[in-house]
Amino acid sequence: MNNGDSQVLSILKAKLKNAQKSLTDLFGTALFEDGAVTATELTSLCPIDNSGTAGDADNHVFSNTFGRTLGAITSASGDYWDALNTAFSDASDGIDLTANATVEAEHLAESSEGSGVAQIIVDMTKMYGSCSIDSDQPDLIVTTQVLSDIYETALMNKKRFVGTETAVGGFTGLQFKNAVVVVDSHVPDGHMYFLNSNYLDYKVHSNRNFAFEDFRTREEYDAVIARIFWMGQFTCTNPRMLGVLTAGANV
Repeated sequence: MNNGDSQVLSILKAKLKNAQKSLTDLFGTALFEDGAVTATELTSLCPIDNSGTAGDADNHVFSNTFGRTLGAITSASGDYWDALNTAFSDASDGIDLTANATVEAEHLAESSEGSGVAQIIVDMTKMYGSCSIDSDQPDLIVTTQVLSDIYETALMNKKRFVGTETAVGGFTGLQFKNAVVVVDSHVPDGHMYFLNSNYLDYKVHSNRNFAFEDFRTREEYDAVIARIFWMGQFTCTNPRMLGVLTAGANV
């Protein structure tokens, strides 16, 4: 059906691209996995208390995920060591935002009472400041498409363009203070993560850094296969400099 060396190479290129996309999706899913993390899984940003519960004042982003102990500092004994977890502000009219996502989206995009600044920007400013010490500040904000759209809408009357070419078709990326705001489809609904890449890293085994084994035949199929190996862990050395806003809009 696909004769000749060129056709074989064409299929191989397609399969390698598929493998790359699959690996990217696997890592994205693992980083925001909602549930308990086992010893053979990547540490997740998502489970605030390993149950996915958001908005609980007693929970912190990395509190049970890392299960770390450094000297006498533990997640249980030192809240100052944990990342920050705060819910987006509720609407002033007392509407239950969890039951009315459209109202919540409008509330976040509208100006907060008395300040003239959109509520989402007020909340982001508070979280950004809480995750900052002098010039040590978040450099990456990862969120959902819905919250990114609300943030961009809040900036509509404040947009400034350096050149006309970059303005065609809207922005491909946004910035908040010194942090780049990006969308990731794996982020749980209503979440916005404030990350500092100085304290996040992958520790990878040198012999398992996407190691590619030779192709081999499979007895049950008229085909050859090869496996890609990766072994490592997602680590954080200073969760105090990270934060998450939860219970945001989901429409």
